[in-house]
Amino acid sequence: MQNTLKRTFIYTQIADHLQEKIASGELSPGSFLLSERKLANMYNVNHATARKATQLLVDKGLVTKIQGQGILVSNYRQKKKATKFIGFILCKRKKSSPYYFDLITCIEEELKKVGFHLVFSSFDNSSAECEIPKMLINSAVDGVIVTGEVPKKLLPFLRKNQINHVLIAHSDDYDGKSNIVASDDRDIGYKAAHYLLKKHKKIAFIRGTENFRPHDLSRENGFLQAFEECDRQFFRTMLAECDSYDPAEIRRSFSALLQRGRPDAIFATNIDFAKEAAAVCRESGIKIPAEMEFVVFAGSEVFRLDNIAAPVIVKTNNAEISRAAVNRMLDIIHGRAVGISTNLIPAVLSTECVNNQ
Repeated sequence: MQNTLKRTFIYTQIADHLQEKIASGELSPGSFLLSERKLANMYNVNHATARKATQLLVDKGLVTKIQGQGILVSNYRQKKKATKFIGFILCKRKKSSPYYFDLITCIEEELKKVGFHLVFSSFDNSSAECEIPKMLINSAVDGVIVTGEVPKKLLPFLRKNQINHVLIAHSDDYDGKSNIVASDDRDIGYKAAHYLLKKHKKIAFIRGTENFRPHDLSRENGFLQAFEECDRQFFRTMLAECDSYDPAEIRRSFSALLQRGRPDAIFATNIDFAKEAAAVCRESGIKIPAEMEFVVFAGSEVFRLDNIAAPVIVKTNNAEISRAAVNRMLDIIHGRAVGISTNLIPAVLSTECVNNQ
């Protein structure tokens, strides 16, 4: 391209030209400008002039210079607002649930550390008729963290309006077009199996079916990976599957497993599965944990395990999930985020006995 710009304050004119491209969307948030050397060649100016032009864009908050990577186009629409408020949208879940209550509390604490405040909103169902929260329509927040069963129209709305957002979700729940922070489901099964393999020979696994709890398959894959590493075989006859949270259905599934052979230990991917399996054990005269040890994925709801003696708990690391979600949001707001990311947070294994008295 031949330079057609006047020599007077040419770096300002170059900056204005680049700013027009950013405003039109030709240079979109998250993309990189040409290097200053290439910009200098394109506009037929020296390197120093190109550097002055890019610095003007930095000063306006339109781009960020990242060491070793280049000049990143920022999400300038959000930078202009600078509300210091981050939204949290809970979709089709109860705020009083221990997991979500813990998550909200941790996120709020993380935001306070950096001078931001949390604004809470919720969707009671996932239908297309759900109203978009006013905080998004009125641009009252710098970004939003979303979790739960997300309504179909919410993500397209966030993307169309270039609203900064991070999802706290199972990694296989979404389409790869949004930033995700998730507990590592594979790691949950992996840690449970490694613990059990040190102590037991006959181990059972109870989970939801693919249609009912698809992320349980990731936990099973991690479980099987641990068996392969220890050169042990996991027999499918020791797998119990559940199609619902109906207690009778869970009991039927676990009772059928016991008829095929009694395991020494069991890993349950859900508290409800574990509770009903424990009830079947008591009715069958099986002593817990002396004759059958339980490892349970319990999230933040450990208090609900009062009918299982001394279970080992595999938990989500809510503090790390919250920290990762907030850090990713801040990177997006300040133009430091590059591309779309999925951040998987390792699980936490607690071998301390839960006091069920």
